[in-house]
Amino acid sequence: MNPSDDKRLFLDMQEHPGRYADRELEAMMDRLDREADTEAAWERFQARHGAAGESGKTRRRSTAFPMLRRIAAVVLFTFLCGVLGYASYRAFTLTRHRAEAGIGTTGQKTPHDKAGAAAPDSLFRFANVQLDSILSMVGRHYGRQVIFRDNRARALRLHTTWNSSRPLAEFVEMLNEFDVFRLTDERDTLFVESIKTEEGK
Repeated sequence: MNPSDDKRLFLDMQEHPGRYADRELEAMMDRLDREADTEAAWERFQARHGAAGESGKTRRRSTAFPMLRRIAAVVLFTFLCGVLGYASYRAFTLTRHRAEAGIGTTGQKTPHDKAGAAAPDSLFRFANVQLDSILSMVGRHYGRQVIFRDNRARALRLHTTWNSSRPLAEFVEMLNEFDVFRLTDERDTLFVESIKTEEGK
């Protein structure tokens, strides 16, 4: 007898109790109690184990997979930040070095020779660069200290070239052709002083 038949029989027993013996009524009550206990037990089992019953392993695996993806994303993000940070640092130091050297002030990224072709690494072109900046770079290259005897010469701006593979004396001679300052190389020091004109300027 299935549960639906039991329920119909139970309803009939409630409406017509005189048709059934006490034994039949008690047996029906026992059956209905057992069915109710079974259903309640099943519901309790599903509530406790249904979410992690047969699919428990799959669920644990599926929660572990997104965690690995998150870890991989964090590692990749950290790596990319490191690469970008290093690239930014290199670009910044290169730009600062070029600014100190006065290279690229005409908009050129690399020094050029008179014919317009790319110059070798030893040739530097200074365009409208202060004399103190030029001599600071040259002095470092040749191991010379630079001393300005007056500030007028320090602020002069020049258009000139310097070949770092050539002797310092050659560059000093070339700069002295400007006839507005005098550059001398004495005892590991470059001395710079303005040349006074006849008007006293």
